[in-house]
Amino acid sequence: MSETIVSGETENGEAPRKVKLAAVSYLNTRPLIAALENGAVPGYEVTRDVPSRLPEKVQSGEADFGLLPMGYCAWHPELTLAPGVGIACRGPVRSILLLTRGMVRDARRIAATNTSMSSVAMLRLLLKHHFGSGAELTSSGEPVSMMEAGDVDGALLIGDPALQVDAGQYRTYDLGEEWFRFSGLPFVFAMWAGPDAGLAERVTPDLVQAMRLGRTAIPSLAEDAAVELGLPPGFCEDYLTNYIIHDVGDAEMEGYALFKKLLRSGS
Repeated sequence: MSETIVSGETENGEAPRKVKLAAVSYLNTRPLIAALENGAVPGYEVTRDVPSRLPEKVQSGEADFGLLPMGYCAWHPELTLAPGVGIACRGPVRSILLLTRGMVRDARRIAATNTSMSSVAMLRLLLKHHFGSGAELTSSGEPVSMMEAGDVDGALLIGDPALQVDAGQYRTYDLGEEWFRFSGLPFVFAMWAGPDAGLAERVTPDLVQAMRLGRTAIPSLAEDAAVELGLPPGFCEDYLTNYIIHDVGDAEMEGYALFKKLLRSGS
């Protein structure tokens, strides 16, 4: 990581290389990365992908830092979290949905999206501790199709597909809301993290600044996203403003501590 410099010049006088970031590709991340992508906060190169693929980008060195799932970070103490920035919710989140044919406690098999780590781990904990269900989870690239085919009793969707889905005749559980009912605490889905503690210290102020700039730009970000996602602009703006938390504070970290404790204890 010796060549990773946020500002200034390298020893040979060349311009420093940009810090490589791997970010979630969904709408909920746009306020965190817009200022990094457009150069308002300079010195960064951002690639986007689904949450489950981001850890490999950091592990391989393809990215210096990633917006990593907390379901992954909980098992990797060697990672340093950049404090104060992430993707979280306190109550309903809209974009983490469990759809079921009947009551969740009666479900025997649930197809869970293969794009997530944190949300799948969250669902496992809620099934056991909150719903009282022994449903088996199976990973799927098309969870709703599996349910429609009658192969499973439920489907877990995250991110933009959850915002776009027509739940139709299915019972819908917002897992952000269910987690809050269970714990009384927020849930943190992802935070910036990487293996280099020194880099984390240097980039954290920029990541916080980018988040603050992005939050002020939500109306315009929502307008752009609405066209891409086929959703009403007002819906996108409301989602980013009132459902997604990007400023991760003490309450959010307390929620993460509980999630981590339950996850690591196997309870």
